[in-house]
Amino acid sequence: MFLSKITKSIVAIIFALSLTACGTGGSSDSNTVQPPNNPSAPPAVKENTVTIYIHGFSKKGFERVGVYGGNDTLNENAELASFVGFSVDYKGADSNFDDNILVSTSYYGNQSPDYYTEQDVRDIESVTAQYGGGIPRYAMIVAKYARHIMTESGATK
Repeated sequence: MFLSKITKSIVAIIFALSLTACGTGGSSDSNTVQPPNNPSAPPAVKENTVTIYIHGFSKKGFERVGVYGGNDTLNENAELASFVGFSVDYKGADSNFDDNILVSTSYYGNQSPDYYTEQDVRDIESVTAQYGGGIPRYAMIVAKYARHIMTESGATK
């Protein structure tokens, strides 16, 4: 049962990443948000959203020594943050959700982050043993990081 939950999580993450990378496949007209017909309708509730930047593939990434799934600095990606208009000033629960918040992590490394429980470490070891690491391991690391950031910050998306 546990492995089926892992498999479902991995498939969901890969699907979500593919939609993000490839778009949804519809025409731009179908993705256009139309204004409400009733001008007196209340405005939509703003969601507390955190966007996670995941550093790209590296042929030697699996050799990285250090923490995986932790908060990585975005200083080197300040141009990216500036380009998309997101704040990199993440402060956990004290974050200002009036800005779009951008956080960053890496899935490479050989040490678990401080927020991992013993069960989290066993989960990573299990999926690594079963699949030999790679994408299933990395997907699980990113999923655990996303859950951690949402819990820590109070983000709803």
